Amino acid sequence: MSHTSTNNRFLSHVFDSIEDYAIFTTDPDGVVTMCNYGITRLLGYPKERFLGTNASMIFTPENRRDRVPESEMEAARSTGRAMDDRWHVRQDGSRIWVNGIMSDLRDDEGRLTGYVKVMRDRTEEHQTQMALRESEAKYRSLLDDVLDTSAVGVIILDAGFEVVWINLAIERYFGVSRERLLGRVKRELVETHLRYVVDEPADFGERLLAAYRSNSDEERFEVHVRGDDDGDGYWLEHRSRPIRSGPFAGGRIEQYYDITERKRSERALADARDALDSQVQERTADLLAVNAELESFNYSVSHDLRAPLRGLTGFSQILAEEYHSQLDENGRHYLKRVSGAAERMGELIDALLALSRVSRAELRIEDVDLSDLVERIAGALSVRDAGRSVEFVVEPGIAARGDERLLRVALENLLGNAWKFSSENPAGRIEFGVQRSGDGDVYFVRDNGAGFDMAYVDKLFTPFQRLHSPRDFAGTGIGLATVQRIVQRHGGKIWGEGEVGSGATIYFTLPGVQTTAARVSKRT
Repeated sequence: MSHTSTNNRFLSHVFDSIEDYAIFTTDPDGVVTMCNYGITRLLGYPKERFLGTNASMIFTPENRRDRVPESEMEAARSTGRAMDDRWHVRQDGSRIWVNGIMSDLRDDEGRLTGYVKVMRDRTEEHQTQMALRESEAKYRSLLDDVLDTSAVGVIILDAGFEVVWINLAIERYFGVSRERLLGRVKRELVETHLRYVVDEPADFGERLLAAYRSNSDEERFEVHVRGDDDGDGYWLEHRSRPIRSGPFAGGRIEQYYDITERKRSERALADARDALDSQVQERTADLLAVNAELESFNYSVSHDLRAPLRGLTGFSQILAEEYHSQLDENGRHYLKRVSGAAERMGELIDALLALSRVSRAELRIEDVDLSDLVERIAGALSVRDAGRSVEFVVEPGIAARGDERLLRVALENLLGNAWKFSSENPAGRIEFGVQRSGDGDVYFVRDNGAGFDMAYVDKLFTPFQRLHSPRDFAGTGIGLATVQRIVQRHGGKIWGEGEVGSGATIYFTLPGVQTTAARVSKRT
């Protein structure tokens, strides 16, 4: 047996022991001289059938037409090795994606004796890669379609801040084609292109560089684009954030939002504020003039009207004292009515002045213990009219932010009314408390006195509009109007509920009031 035959048997044994690879050798013309059983597993050819054939038959028709087998052998002969990844044809006509390496074989003198090729099946891996590429292509196409129809301008920069992707909105916003922007470094882009359309391009460039250097999640600023010569241009909001993963990690994604309408609205709002400020100034001047007139009126009421009233009261008193015996019963009655009318006029003047002071007084806001004020007013009422027994129910701990002087006046009027209108009830009861509601706390003063007809509730807080006859209950008709002015000056509301013969309740609000839920009962 020759040495060559022994070597061939050894090589065939080695070839057949390698199952994961198809291996074959050819002569210089490409005719198969040796192969392993991997040929059967990979290409479906029986080993005996494959021997003696030309290896070009495993190439696809298009590869044979393009003389790929010859080019592969030429590359192996010239460089010693040829590598390829391509489709090959199995015996049944199906195709398999193969990673192959062909090397030349030479004798001791360096003469070419043939070729050896090692092939491995990569079909599944290739199909996975192709599916992934197809998916990426579809995703990129979908992304392009979506972003190109988006009103938001998008620019993607790599780690060197070179523009690698851009959508159509950027073309619309800056009037520069994508072809001129792609591949440009952003700073260079700003200096060469965008400076012609962006106001303050140097500032724009510096802000972009500052955003690039920043590692924060998002950077924002606004930029004005000039637009056409006959237009006002438009405003864009620039947002930039870092790309932390993927092929462009270290770069940034920029987005440009059209905020022109928002800026116009802000301008319109600022103009409206300016106009409102101007109107407020005008109204303030008018109010100052009205206040000046009010001051003049108050002076006139306080001095010019009081002087004749004092004369009327004085002369009536002289008549009553010195000419009493000379007047008959009717004369004395009429004189008494004149004196009463003068006194009544004095009370009305005092009430009007008090209402005016309430409307004009400067507010001094502080913490006010309303419960304590009510307790003290109730005590004063009881001392003034010691012959009455009235039960006061006062909820403790009710505090408010407000003007203590005015709130005292309001509570004096409310409690005074409750005291007056409950005078005919031998078991008088006056209550002060708070009710919780979704819109804020509501405070009330309630009595079990004469009450009123709800048909006339709209007159309750109108000056000089009284719901009871002066013969039944004295008063000027100014008290509740005064309370309303005080509550309104504290930003609150006031209303009333009543029933004839069953008492009345006056409700009011004072924004910002803090209360406690405790309740005590006290009989005075």
